[in-house]
Amino acid sequence: MRRTVMALGIAVSLLLGCCLAGANAAISKEVVFSQDFQGKDGKKIEDLGWIRNGTDEQSTWEIKDGVLEITCFNKPYKGGYIRMKVPFVTRGEFSFDVNINSKGSSGYQHLSLRVGLYNLKTAFNGYMKNKWMRIFDGAAGKDGDWAYMSKDVPVGKTIKCKILFDASKETIEYYCEDMENPCYVEQGVKLSPAADGSGSILIGNYGVASDTIINQISNIKLVSFDGKPKASAAIEQPRAGQTTVYRGMAFERYRLEEMLSALHVNNARVYTTLVGLGLRPVNSFRLDRQPSLLSSVRDSLIIMADVPLGPGGAVQEALQRRLKEDISSGAHLVILGGLFTLDRGQFEGSPLEEVLPVKLDGIRGLAKAPKPLPIEDGSGASEKVASIFYYHDLTPVSNACVLASADGHPLIVSRPFGKGLVTVFTGMPCGMTSGRSQAFWEWSGWPKYMAQMICKAEGSYIN
Repeated sequence: MRRTVMALGIAVSLLLGCCLAGANAAISKEVVFSQDFQGKDGKKIEDLGWIRNGTDEQSTWEIKDGVLEITCFNKPYKGGYIRMKVPFVTRGEFSFDVNINSKGSSGYQHLSLRVGLYNLKTAFNGYMKNKWMRIFDGAAGKDGDWAYMSKDVPVGKTIKCKILFDASKETIEYYCEDMENPCYVEQGVKLSPAADGSGSILIGNYGVASDTIINQISNIKLVSFDGKPKASAAIEQPRAGQTTVYRGMAFERYRLEEMLSALHVNNARVYTTLVGLGLRPVNSFRLDRQPSLLSSVRDSLIIMADVPLGPGGAVQEALQRRLKEDISSGAHLVILGGLFTLDRGQFEGSPLEEVLPVKLDGIRGLAKAPKPLPIEDGSGASEKVASIFYYHDLTPVSNACVLASADGHPLIVSRPFGKGLVTVFTGMPCGMTSGRSQAFWEWSGWPKYMAQMICKAEGSYIN
């Protein structure tokens, strides 16, 4: 039976914003350079428009079997290179397929292949493990400093590498094999063109490896996102957009998979909070992977289950700003309380504090209920089988709606932000069952109950 849940007086425009959150404007993409080497066996690299620097004693360049095979001799820092002049793109994507040390030489123990775009140089280094590194030429904000994007790149296997960049935001993301989640993200770095305003792609031999190393490269592509966005068709289903889940310390008790199933979500991106090692008795958190900051795909639903923003920068400030942008554009952020989030999770003073439907006011710690507090569904009826024992004692902001209470305590609080919505569950999944009071996370109806509350905030319904 379909259960209809009433809207709570949130404006119709907000409801439409939530339902259409997945309808992102399509990014206008233009391929400004592409080289795949297919059907070009036997041709010289110069015949394809590449400018060659160096001799056959430094490196050789042969097109065969649809790839460019580069024989890199031991010529320290003088191994030769090829260069292709390309337009300078402010926002775009540079990608290539590469097979490092394709013949398995035991002498691959140092810098060999380098692949550069504009003033950004990347290189592969076989010392101990095959690493993908980068350095900048010129005034790039971090000039002269090598950084490691990936420290375990496969050897002898063709993989894809991608560099996603926005020079106006001074942000670059690096991808290796996994094309959805970057292996490295950096900000405050400057991509810049040559003096004449153009740019170039450079492929070369560092020549520091002690033996002859054969590398392969193919499918080189530079795509520009500088065109105007194209309007896309509206999406009618509220869950048609992307759903992202951040699993914090107590995520298992929240039974997120069952909750997503109740919401009819089966393709969520999932990131997990890890506890890092520390030299002091202070927690240090990080995510298992870093979500993209530059992706054109925006979330329609974001769930953070007992997720701390810090210490340790688990959710970096740049990612917090991206989440805030997504909410303003129509996403629904759902924060589930716990011992490591909200007041104790370094939300105060963060970019996300502004969007919360509750006031933090410098409060620290948790509140223990004097007795088990039965949860209510907002209609005045209590679910006697499910209770909370600890909670965040936080006050709703002026434009917030209390969707459900627990013995008078605001349990589920929601408010609009921009075209989107933020909902907070102030209960904590901790404490001991007392008498006939069942902990909410042990209640069989919990996942569907919270799914209904999420839809209730949006003024929609679920089966």
